[in-house]
Amino acid sequence: MTKQQFERIRGVWLNTDQPAPFAHAAAQTGVRFSNATVPTRISVSALRGRDFISIWLECSPVEATILRDVPERQARTVFVFVNSGQVRLDVGHMSRTLQKGHVAALRPGVEPISFTALGDQSDVLVFSIKSMLGLTMRRADEAAIQVLPEPSLNAFAFGACFGLAQAVPPRTRQAERELDDAAGAVARSLLKQWVVSREGQADLYRAAVRFIRVHAIDQALTPRQVATEFGVSERKLQALFQQADETIVRVIRRSRAEFASILLDDDPGHDAAVVAARSGFTSAKLMRAALHEHAGGEVDVRRAVA
Repeated sequence: MTKQQFERIRGVWLNTDQPAPFAHAAAQTGVRFSNATVPTRISVSALRGRDFISIWLECSPVEATILRDVPERQARTVFVFVNSGQVRLDVGHMSRTLQKGHVAALRPGVEPISFTALGDQSDVLVFSIKSMLGLTMRRADEAAIQVLPEPSLNAFAFGACFGLAQAVPPRTRQAERELDDAAGAVARSLLKQWVVSREGQADLYRAAVRFIRVHAIDQALTPRQVATEFGVSERKLQALFQQADETIVRVIRRSRAEFASILLDDDPGHDAAVVAARSGFTSAKLMRAALHEHAGGEVDVRRAVA
């Protein structure tokens, strides 16, 4: 990692015509603002890291596009925090209007995100990050936009991401690693709301499957621990999984294989033992077997042979 992978970005637009320095700063953040027909006030403050960017926007009514035009941006989950004002988000055929205090997560994908600030003055934080858990939300049964419901977690995450947006680039590689890890932890705390809370306890099987998706990278995860999390016996939970022609162990293994596949897609040259450990397997041999079992022909298991 080099210092060039962290960059402080600032820009101000105060009139009808978009000044070139502001347009350049906005382009660096991956946000493209539409031309204005009335005097506009927008300020941008951001810190861009290796796999994330945190952007603080203060703006009058404006339309913009959060770009997903390159693989790096397409792999990121985008979180939008509305601190004041009102914002509408559109992705494909889905639209959500966020009020003050609302937080939304947008799954990784190729479709651009339309952003419209509707209030006279809107203060908005956009946190975009590549996360393994976020990449599992690309599946078709997940909504393109998900409003996150937990105010306390959202407030904590907002504070952390706002601090990132105002921070100067780190001076040492150790500080760079710490910032990357901290940003990843914040994203994970937000994504857990999305993955775990949707069904709650109403559908025990689906809730357990989603719990496994979050915790599969823990090598110590067992069927008994999953059952304990939901306050039922392991036998009862196994019976529910069998009704769906599944087993708890198989779902754990498949979730780990999905994480391993994401890592291999990101860097086919990854050492197999490292990929196995990071995706929850205790050995590369077990990982290769799981990839072969669950790939459905989509993953080249030979990538994990080394």
